[in-house]
Amino acid sequence: MPLSELCTPTSVSNSLVSLPASTGSNPLSSTIVHRLFEGVLTSETRCLTCETVSSRDEAFLDLSIDIEQNSSVTACLRQFSASEMLCQKNKFFCDGCCDLQEAEKRMKIKKLPNVLALHLKRFKYQEELQKYIKLTYRVAFPMELRLFNTVDDTDDPDRLYELFAIVVHIGKYVTSPRLNLDPC
Repeated sequence: MPLSELCTPTSVSNSLVSLPASTGSNPLSSTIVHRLFEGVLTSETRCLTCETVSSRDEAFLDLSIDIEQNSSVTACLRQFSASEMLCQKNKFFCDGCCDLQEAEKRMKIKKLPNVLALHLKRFKYQEELQKYIKLTYRVAFPMELRLFNTVDDTDDPDRLYELFAIVVHIGKYVTSPRLNLDPC
């Protein structure tokens, strides 16, 4: 169901019956916000010594993704789910080996939300300036988006999200509270 149909007062009350209840342990997880926006991320870590894979699930209401200059939302999501090597000072404690080991870690989406909210991280801390600076990078976004970084057994892995709105932070500083909503 498109978000524009889902967010009218009548359809919101009617759609609550069809939206699945959240499986989280949080007592607030049955709110309409959780039913609309909650998804589940799984963090998979594979020990490079014994090949043991451990995973940890975490509920989310939005995905916060880093941005790069002249990139796209799709490229940012690909980077969000890229494998990360845990080595040297960041080794992983493997339960199979009972020791710190080098490992490969990646994030995947286990449960897709009904409405996907993406947060583009437009502020980055600059150590040499000792403050946050606003990243004014151009980020292209599609009108429709299909997530590719899901676990193998996720429900409806081919779900297509339609762009509904964009919230734009106006101001040079992270403390500037002005936001502008641009419906698409």
